[in-house]
Amino acid sequence: MLLALASLFADISTEMLYPILPIFLTQTLHASGSVVGLVDGIAQATQNIVQGFSGWLSDRLQKRKPIALIGYFLASIAKPLIGVATVWPMVLGARFVDRLAAGFRSAPRDALLASSVAD
Repeated sequence: MLLALASLFADISTEMLYPILPIFLTQTLHASGSVVGLVDGIAQATQNIVQGFSGWLSDRLQKRKPIALIGYFLASIAKPLIGVATVWPMVLGARFVDRLAAGFRSAPRDALLASSVAD
């Protein structure tokens, strides 16, 4: 139950932040459209690459909960950093860490949820 709530709130915070991120980058930080694409591309690539590694790591170590918790912790730190960014490279770094965290927690979280369901 707590894992589901943590996942819900992490997803809500992501869905609230990322639709306005391009506006923040272009209007507030005066970044170009290319920068918006660069930030999003690096973030998505990071999540996809790390997701495979974290799945392998959680299977190998059989320690899914600590890996998922690290991912949630990193994401909880990264999201506020986007809000206090004053230049677009700070947004890139925070978004990178957030998607790194999301990729890191996804596979172990899914395995934890699957193991908690009765056959």
